Amino acid sequence: MNNNPVHGDNTESDDGPKAASYEPFGSGRIGISDVHRLAGAIVELRAVDYQHGGGACGHTLSTLLAGAERMLAADVSSGTTVDRLRVVTADLHNLTGWAAFDTGRLGRAWRCFDRALELARHTGRQDLVANIHYRRGRVHLHHHAPEQALAEFQLGQAAAGPSGSALEMSILYANQAWAYAVLGDAGQALTLLGKAGEQFALAERAEAPSWAGFFNETDFAAMTGIVHAELARSADPAYATTAIGPLSTATAAYGQDMARSRTFTLTALATAHLIDGDHDAGVTTAVQALELVGSLTSTRTRDRMRPLKTEADKHPAHAHTRELSEQLATATRAPGR
Repeated sequence: MNNNPVHGDNTESDDGPKAASYEPFGSGRIGISDVHRLAGAIVELRAVDYQHGGGACGHTLSTLLAGAERMLAADVSSGTTVDRLRVVTADLHNLTGWAAFDTGRLGRAWRCFDRALELARHTGRQDLVANIHYRRGRVHLHHHAPEQALAEFQLGQAAAGPSGSALEMSILYANQAWAYAVLGDAGQALTLLGKAGEQFALAERAEAPSWAGFFNETDFAAMTGIVHAELARSADPAYATTAIGPLSTATAAYGQDMARSRTFTLTALATAHLIDGDHDAGVTTAVQALELVGSLTSTRTRDRMRPLKTEADKHPAHAHTRELSEQLATATRAPGR
């Protein structure tokens, strides 16, 4: 039984035109080349998720999952191939859960994360176990349950430590910092953000597995800015000033291939500008975020705009901010494309 904040599923969009198409895997004798093919498909679909949102790859991921589970039940050529297949299938469930979360299908997300954990624990890949806990924590954090998010992040940290993965430790410290920022605990948030930076400096990012490769210099800057932007809302508006620099850096660095992440940072940056008193910059930045969000099959990007609307609502005397609030009201009601 999960302590998940929401159990139900919303309707998932059909795969978008950019999603790759993969034939289901058969049930014959499975060799390492089949496993490599599956791993390559995951890399491609993870890129689709980053660029277009979880709804652009959800159906294809479901097809692949069915094939991967058949492969696990089939005649496999060697023990090494079985071990590698379990790792890849766990990662596939991990990605499928993430895409489901991105489109509001939380029941589906939790089922996939549960299966991912089951498989990952059998493989001994503690860095993958840590990553799954990180993603489970992000579901709780998104749905306003920071204490439950912290519990998952700390389980991930316990797994990442013995694995020796400084990159996973950095991811988990940074996300714990975010959870503490939501709780308004600036001391803990900044301490953990500092630890995230120390681990990030030690990480061998060139050797990062598929599930952790997203966390590069740009994403670390984004997380730094998001923690400060969250503290500006929960603890002290002065943190908005220190959020603007790293969020601007991340926004400029994210390319089209990371459109969803760029939307998140633009939204946080616009919020920080409004809290900092620069209404014109806030509106201009928010408009950029709104232009991107319409092209994404992601309900999560729209959810993340709600704090921005809250800040815009505080300034009805400013004509452009008032107009922005109306646009945000429409955007946050609309489903992901």
